[in-house]
Amino acid sequence: MTFKEISDLENQALDKNKMDQLKNLTQAHEQKARADNNNIEIARAFYYRTIFEEPKIALLYSDSIIQVTKNSDHLSYPTLGYLLKGHIYYNLSKFQLALLNYLEAYKLSLEKENTEQQREISIAIAAMRNINGQQYAAAELYKRNLNGLMRQKNGERIQEEEFRELLLNLSTTQLRVQEIDSAKYYAKKGIEQSIIFKDKSNFR
Repeated sequence: MTFKEISDLENQALDKNKMDQLKNLTQAHEQKARADNNNIEIARAFYYRTIFEEPKIALLYSDSIIQVTKNSDHLSYPTLGYLLKGHIYYNLSKFQLALLNYLEAYKLSLEKENTEQQREISIAIAAMRNINGQQYAAAELYKRNLNGLMRQKNGERIQEEEFRELLLNLSTTQLRVQEIDSAKYYAKKGIEQSIIFKDKSNFR
């Protein structure tokens, strides 16, 4: 199989929550990648392992992603390794360690001009700001990312699901700081978009 075929099967196993199948596929993925001396594909196999492994092991795989791609000129690596570490530490409520990894990931995403990763990282940092009671700072980050997505209308296709989630996060954050009119504006926009795209979860 090609790497794309393996990756497609990994995504299907993930979608169907077939973790044993995903584990077997990542082993085949890594084996083929090592035979081809392809560090990016090794890193991609490790990425899938961070999904089904317990946090302690997932952190080791994140470090391995960083290690095997540290000299790569690939647009997404080794940034993804730091981003994954940030997510894992965030889910463990180790917010200082999460922030350190998010900041390192953000620095690399700026160097590589990867706007998609920049947006993902800044949204994660905004969530941390919310937890720490810094709602105004969180709202500014959400607004900046929302405006960035709006600008994509002139060229790229807007990422509708992410757009709706940002509207939800921004309106919720503004409610927390009693900015009722702004919260109402963004909530209304979010409801309209949810109806258009039949997104029941964000509509609720």
